[in-house]
Amino acid sequence: MTAVEQKLLATAVERLKNFERDTIARLTRVEENLFLLRKDLMGDGHPGRIVQMENTVTDLRSDFQRQRGVFAAITFLISAAVALVSRFFNR
Repeated sequence: MTAVEQKLLATAVERLKNFERDTIARLTRVEENLFLLRKDLMGDGHPGRIVQMENTVTDLRSDFQRQRGVFAAITFLISAAVALVSRFFNR
């Protein structure tokens, strides 16, 4: 192997080592970011965003059911009033 070939091979090996170091460093940062994201979403001793969103959806559903009940009651009262008025004034 000539000196030029050895130099090219050494340069290629050095580039490969740099690439490996860079990749490992980036993977470490990705792991840290995923850990923080999981901690944020799932919670770390405190409710995370997912739990908070589930609670919000549950509250919205119960509010919606309550509103439907109130709407049904108002509709019934209006219908009863119309029936009473028509009964008394159609004689």
